Amino acid sequence: MEQAAGLEKGGEQTELLLDLYLKNSDWDEASALAHRVFEADPKNFGPIQKVVESLLQSGNGQKAMEILEKSRLSMIDAGEHEVVAKLLNELSASMPGSVEPLEWLVELYGRTSDSFHIADALAHLGDALVADQQYERAKKTFEQLVDRDPESDSAKRKLNHVLRKMGLLEGGEAEDFPEENLRAEIPQPPAAKLPGDEEEPAPGIPAKPAFTPSEPALDEETQKFIAQSLTDVDLFASYGLTQKAIGLLEAILRRAPRHTPTLEKLLDFVLGAGRRPAHR
Repeated sequence: MEQAAGLEKGGEQTELLLDLYLKNSDWDEASALAHRVFEADPKNFGPIQKVVESLLQSGNGQKAMEILEKSRLSMIDAGEHEVVAKLLNELSASMPGSVEPLEWLVELYGRTSDSFHIADALAHLGDALVADQQYERAKKTFEQLVDRDPESDSAKRKLNHVLRKMGLLEGGEAEDFPEENLRAEIPQPPAAKLPGDEEEPAPGIPAKPAFTPSEPALDEETQKFIAQSLTDVDLFASYGLTQKAIGLLEAILRRAPRHTPTLEKLLDFVLGAGRRPAHR
């Protein structure tokens, strides 16, 4: 099969050979064949996508990143923006803290003028750079974030945090804070009043869904965690990463078991994905 003519044109023989390579974890051969097809026809990105997805499923994120590094720009130029975004989001999720996939996402959204997603990508990139102690680059990233949305308190906090780390801003020591997604800054809805609910609930006993002042068991950090996580759930869902979204919803419920909006959203995902949740 390897000696067959016209493998670079794709087709049944190419697909069968590629599947054999992937089944036997012959990643180098699979990658070479996929690139051969892609170089012959930049619009035929199917083999590249299949190899990258197989690598990510096998936990070989580094090899997947090497392939995407060589092919992502050509795929973008060919108009495969959604495919590249999906692969890069899966890559960044499989390699937490890795800077390169987040840089590529920022570049992608900049090239495609995707203002809806670029703010999130900048926020996550800046957080990764801070964790990697690349403060100068983090500063420039958060400055871009502030330039895009000067009214965002979240973006300003992130930038000020880096400036304090660099000794460029007075007003106390830089405090470590959990990663905050920019769009996690969701307005808190007012507390709903139930009929006959005149007395304050007993301390420590959740009486209403999260994000309401009448639930003292949820501190500010937990509320921020839930808001950020629900934003990430929507982002995963927008790229078809249903199982990742379900896993994140279950993580929220482990921290806040009675959070009604999360329970409802999890039920919707489970019914749509046909999966039984691990959390009861």
